[in-house]
Amino acid sequence: MEKILRSAHALRLFFLVTAGIGWATAHYEKSLLASSTPIAVAVFDSALTIVALFAFVLVRRGIKGIAEEASQVVDLARNEASRAGLLAVVGAASGLLGTSLLKHHGVEDYQLSGLVISLVVGAVGAYAVGDGAVSWGRGAGLALVAIGGYLSLRG
Repeated sequence: MEKILRSAHALRLFFLVTAGIGWATAHYEKSLLASSTPIAVAVFDSALTIVALFAFVLVRRGIKGIAEEASQVVDLARNEASRAGLLAVVGAASGLLGTSLLKHHGVEDYQLSGLVISLVVGAVGAYAVGDGAVSWGRGAGLALVAIGGYLSLRG
């Protein structure tokens, strides 16, 4: 499993699949927002995520696995509550804002805007976290994709 996870192909496949799921999820959430508030949709999504995580642990490791994970959650709460709590508040606020924006914008505008902005942030992040240099090939590729994203959003 480790060998598969280390593969560049696994990384690309993961993002390909999750990008497709992201588009489908945004489309589905847009339909939910016709009859529900952004907060109701976010709470519903969070509740289902917790149920899915418990089910995943239960299937893979049984009841003992749930107890072990619960113990780790308690340790995290004890040691990281302030930082994790702040990140949770920021994450929840961002999620609610994103859901509210989705209610008022088309799925394609919402997703393409996220793509273009992610490219810019990714380029800055690669420069800041990396060795301070971006190769010509990678820089030109990011520029071309950003131009394509801009043209897609414009139309």
